[in-house]
Amino acid sequence: RGKGKQVMLAGIVLLLGSQVALGMAGAGALGTVIGGLLAYFVAFNILEAQLPSMISRFAPAGARGSASGLYATLQFVGTFLGGAIGGWLYQHHGSFAVFAFCTVVTTIWLIAALGMPDAPPRAVPEPRPATA
Repeated sequence: RGKGKQVMLAGIVLLLGSQVALGMAGAGALGTVIGGLLAYFVAFNILEAQLPSMISRFAPAGARGSASGLYATLQFVGTFLGGAIGGWLYQHHGSFAVFAFCTVVTTIWLIAALGMPDAPPRAVPEPRPATA
């Protein structure tokens, strides 16, 4: 409890490390590829659960639905842009450029997240009076 920011930062750092490992893996580096993929998917699953939770904790009570909708929309816009940019980079510069670009973007995200405030505590619902 109360460790949301630290969990998110750990997920970003793990994602960053996996991208570096996968980008540096050469031919015949099966162990590095397996380790990088394992780290990537662990980080992905941490962040997949943590980010929507953080959104709902930062958003005001009356705007949580809108914030979640905007998050989902931007998630799919990011998926499209990531695929388009990654495809272009791969076609023109190779796989290392894709991992290098992802590493730069993730580093920027990590720096931004370091300055982020801790999430407010979850609101505890007030007990309702008993009805007869």
